[in-house]
Amino acid sequence: MLKATDKRKLETLFNSIAENVEATISILKKSDLISKYSDQWFLDNLIFSVNPAELVKLLKEGDPWADDPPYADRDHCIEEALRLWLLVGNVEHERRALFNTIAACHMPYRPRSADELKHGTCYGISLDRLADVPPDLARISYLAGRLNRADVREKYNVRPELQKRRNQVKYAVQVLRVLHYFIDELGEHCPDVIAREAVFNAIWGEEAVFRNLITRDELESSKKLFDRTSLDTSKKAWKRYQDQAVILYALSSISVSDEETLLDQLFEARLFRSRLLDNLPRIMARAHYINNHVVSKLSDASSWSTRVPKKPKRPQGISSKKPNTHTINLICEFDVEPEGFTPKASAPDIIDWLSYHLKISRK
Repeated sequence: MLKATDKRKLETLFNSIAENVEATISILKKSDLISKYSDQWFLDNLIFSVNPAELVKLLKEGDPWADDPPYADRDHCIEEALRLWLLVGNVEHERRALFNTIAACHMPYRPRSADELKHGTCYGISLDRLADVPPDLARISYLAGRLNRADVREKYNVRPELQKRRNQVKYAVQVLRVLHYFIDELGEHCPDVIAREAVFNAIWGEEAVFRNLITRDELESSKKLFDRTSLDTSKKAWKRYQDQAVILYALSSISVSDEETLLDQLFEARLFRSRLLDNLPRIMARAHYINNHVVSKLSDASSWSTRVPKKPKRPQGISSKKPNTHTINLICEFDVEPEGFTPKASAPDIIDWLSYHLKISRK
């Protein structure tokens, strides 16, 4: 039988829990997220997988220039999710792990008393503090599995993970850049179909040496000037980033200074929300051009969505499982005309070898 003191403690505990639950429900009821965006919407478009077009629609609803934009933390999480989708590529478990860390970063930290060196932090939030958290942020953190979870992470571990991907992104972009330059160089003499493997071989350069189109010393010298790599590395980079390659190339083609592009800013997290939304129409216009002018000539293009409708309709979710459907959906979301641009020059032997391989006379 419970003592009177124990009963009073239990009553106090239950009253405290009831107050917290009541306060939380009250806050959640004030949020239009409950009626407009369901839990399933966040799970389908943000947590389990990323649907960039749907996330951009949500971001466009707010005013990034407002002094106190509504749902600022939620929008930052969404922007980071887009950034991860672009820079991590087609490796879902890596993207989810990094996104969970980012979602946790916006939750109140509870420092570990035993961790005097501050190497790690306990993150997540207990139910008694849930009422103090903005409802939109609480929902994302909850869906990402961070409520009542006392995991420990190293601080700022997202940035080094993304920096590891710089070379692979560079190699994936190089595939499209080489193809773009080759197409423009040949003009009307360019064939309608170019084998993807041929582009990989051209970047590698060993075939050009074998055919006496370039010397070994010239190849080694060109590696310092151009993003050249082995066949295996090119294939791995392309496999990881084929969904995002068109947008990554578009980002790399837009300079913000003599030494920096939008892609560089994306890696350094300097492409903040307002600037991201400002630049997306131009990025998508270039992506539209690359998709139609460059990607459509790849030999595996039949498995891609390589043509954007002349009068695009805003898609309701994923229309197919083709690799770059997300890119097509984003282009449709902005309804932009293709914006052509001049690619950076490739190593001369790359053009020579592709012409030789495709039996094209350049005279």
